Amino acid sequence: MYINGTGNPYMAVAGMGDTLTGLIASLVGRGYELFEAAIVRTYLHGLAGDEISQYKKPVLPTDIIDQIGFVLAELIGSEDSINFKKIVILVISITFEFVINWLKWKMENNNAPNFKKLFKIIF
Repeated sequence: MYINGTGNPYMAVAGMGDTLTGLIASLVGRGYELFEAAIVRTYLHGLAGDEISQYKKPVLPTDIIDQIGFVLAELIGSEDSINFKKIVILVISITFEFVINWLKWKMENNNAPNFKKLFKIIF
């Protein structure tokens, strides 16, 4: 189970799910894995909604579309900012989940990796 801490009740309007689906599909179309695209875009979708809801209620799907680029730019804008740390944590969590799921798949298919070698690569 994955829990996204972004988003708010003011986003509960018609078309908001369609907007999220489009955001996810845009990354999948660029070659990202569906799982990674869903995590990143869900987080950004909710974060944009959180920022918009500070000055506008309800938050409309068009508001998200207009704001999403600014939210992403803010997250990656400065290495010194707390926002940069948020995106780094997000990327680390995606990578960690990918490794865990890969290991589970390898073990389920009786193709378990050499853990000593794997940990030398990771660390």
